[in-house]
Amino acid sequence: MGSRPTDNVAARNKILEEAMENRISAQDEYTTATNLLYRKKYTAIERSNDRIINHDHVTPVAVIDERYWYLTQEQRRKLASESKSNLAITSGHLNQSKQDLENHEY
Repeated sequence: MGSRPTDNVAARNKILEEAMENRISAQDEYTTATNLLYRKKYTAIERSNDRIINHDHVTPVAVIDERYWYLTQEQRRKLASESKSNLAITSGHLNQSKQDLENHEY
């Protein structure tokens, strides 16, 4: 699944970098699994790994686009990807399997 216009990948990456600071591992915010690994760059295969840190949209971009259709794209982008409250640290594997589902649907 590629990036959508509402998704601001650069903003998400900046939030993740700030959250990680000088750390190389973190705890999954959903499963509480520890030792998720962090690097700034990954290959596509590494990104789907269950040990690699990935940022999940708590409310998926597709849901924000559908639910808040009346907002401008810029407003939806801020809501989706520039708000720390809508981003959770999880594994690449869990994030890939969740896709466009909200947490209560997963």
